[in-house]
Amino acid sequence: METGRNNPCPCGSGKKYKKCCMNKATETSRTEDMEITEQFLRDKLQEFMRCDEFGDDMRNAWMLFWNEKDTYSMRDIDKDKYREFTEWYIHEYRLAKHNISLIEH
Repeated sequence: METGRNNPCPCGSGKKYKKCCMNKATETSRTEDMEITEQFLRDKLQEFMRCDEFGDDMRNAWMLFWNEKDTYSMRDIDKDKYREFTEWYIHEYRLAKHNISLIEH
């Protein structure tokens, strides 16, 4: 059952819900929505950047970013480090064929 805005707050503070936890619940919902949207967009960008058209660029960018001679370590990278690479690759790396960043493509 949903708490009405003029009902006592379920947290037990004695205040009306609208003066206590109602805004916190709305903020939490918005934050969760933003996180879901961000993850959706990140997944779509990663799908786009992995398409065949950008395969050579992806490998070259990986080696440049991590200063490596091969892309073997792509399989073993943790999520935060991969996100760091992804942000750089999308915004900073210049695609060989177009001389623009992936986000500008």
